[in-house]
Amino acid sequence: MINLLYCFDSNYDEMAFSSIISVLDKINEKINLYIIHNTNDLIKNLPDYILQHKNLNDINIQKFQSSEEYFPNVENSHVSEATYYRLFLQDYIDDGVDFLIYFDADVICLKDPMPYLKLKIQSMNENKMEIGVMNQPGIPEVDIRSINLGINSGKYFNAGVMIINFPLWREKNIKESAIKIISEKKDELSLWDQDVLNIIFDGKFEYIDYKYNYRMDILNFSKNEVKVLDNDIYLLHYFGKSKPWSLKGINFGISEYYQKEYRKFSNNKYHIVHNWKKGSLIYISQIVFSGKIFKLKYPFRFLIESLQSFFK
Repeated sequence: MINLLYCFDSNYDEMAFSSIISVLDKINEKINLYIIHNTNDLIKNLPDYILQHKNLNDINIQKFQSSEEYFPNVENSHVSEATYYRLFLQDYIDDGVDFLIYFDADVICLKDPMPYLKLKIQSMNENKMEIGVMNQPGIPEVDIRSINLGINSGKYFNAGVMIINFPLWREKNIKESAIKIISEKKDELSLWDQDVLNIIFDGKFEYIDYKYNYRMDILNFSKNEVKVLDNDIYLLHYFGKSKPWSLKGINFGISEYYQKEYRKFSNNKYHIVHNWKKGSLIYISQIVFSGKIFKLKYPFRFLIESLQSFFK
């Protein structure tokens, strides 16, 4: 049975719920859900849509025992300390678990990815490979930052979607390796735990096709990409600072893939989060006065809910 893993904190609850729901609704089998969180009461906040879903076999939630020394460079960034949680899996996942499939909270499932991912699990098992990930496009073989980090393979992967061979992960003692790297290179880890994992594995990983971790910059996409998303992509990964729950992001139709999952457990039509309220007011004005508001699925609800969100 597939074991699905998420690591997030309370600031990302709604985002993770939307991602989990998108997976449960697209797959054709039961799964076990593992969550590492920063509180003890997440189970109280989980939507019934998840808890009562026909494809949820079991759920295991663990509270991360925080230590700030493990979380360099997250202050004033668009990520939280939870991005580091997965480095400590061996403290929170039972020994009997074989493979884990990890998704970031900003990954939305568009089509059932499990048949492909199970083939990758089989290959990893046969080849004794610890992780399966997508090699990140656009990183040159001779990349100065990677070299300075100690990544010598010329390969750099994106960790938004990962297949983890957990027995080998434990055997390799990723936790201790990660703590050592964080201690030695904490000022250089601009991409946080992803840098740490790339240093540890240094190009030794099972390749996952880009269709199963399609990185979408919400501010830079073409209309042709929408066709690609609808026809070819299984897992959509919103990367970068602008997200589909920001007012700036909602201004782009590509956010609808996320928002429609959010509506399945919320009474609102739009999930709206403000990082900078003054900037949000500017975006609302731009959307309204440019007429772009009428391109949204629910224009009047958007206007009402966006204004209400300032008082939450």
